[in-house]
Amino acid sequence: MGALVIVTLLPSYLLFQSGGLKESVLLFGVGTLFHSINRISRTKIKWEGLLVAIIGCWFLINIKPYFIASIVPATLAYAIALKLKSRPIFSWAIWTLNIVSGTLIISLSNFELLEFIVRKQHDFLNYAANIQPGSLIYIPRLEYTWESVTQSLPQSFWRTIMEPMPWSIHTLSLFIMFVENVIILAVVSIGSFRLIKNGNLSLTSHFLIQSIIPGLCLIVLISPVLGAAMRYRSPFIILLLLAFVPLFIYQKAKNSHNEV
Repeated sequence: MGALVIVTLLPSYLLFQSGGLKESVLLFGVGTLFHSINRISRTKIKWEGLLVAIIGCWFLINIKPYFIASIVPATLAYAIALKLKSRPIFSWAIWTLNIVSGTLIISLSNFELLEFIVRKQHDFLNYAANIQPGSLIYIPRLEYTWESVTQSLPQSFWRTIMEPMPWSIHTLSLFIMFVENVIILAVVSIGSFRLIKNGNLSLTSHFLIQSIIPGLCLIVLISPVLGAAMRYRSPFIILLLLAFVPLFIYQKAKNSHNEV
């Protein structure tokens, strides 16, 4: 319960997820899709579950297509691992295979994924250079090669969840983002400690973490504006924290059992 309260008090949640912006509708689509995936994977496929899944996908495709692209490999890995009744850790092998296979399939199709990513970044860089926003940061300009993109992914992932650093804060928006990063770091650190101490993550938690990794890798890879990155990452960060909820519940249940 404590982790759920933390999620709802996140600055990005209060700013982007609870108002009239499209991100609040996005969360509805995410919840609808995840609920239907869980029902379909655990029971026989019924038309009601498929209809709910289609509704969730419709919301995501029309609001943020990159979000559904981020969760597709994780969704397939979750469904396959659940059907095979394999250990949650094995879902990562399936997820990696899905990422590689999906990239190859897209590359062999008419859609130029590499050109789209690089062109999107260049458009962002040119736009930011013209308006000079207060949260502008330097990111290396991508070349039209997969090597250039893959080399930048680890740094992009790190900067998406860790920027801004304390010494680079000079606006209120950057300070708010820094406070949110402290909350994220605290929750994930405590959850990881309890994970090491008490046991493994559930398959659902693995699924949530896998769902957000592609999106978090691409945000600062494309956008050089931290203010925009905070908005883009907000639904992913909420899923990241919710992945650690079972660890908090487990600890609470264990303490209650010891008291008895």
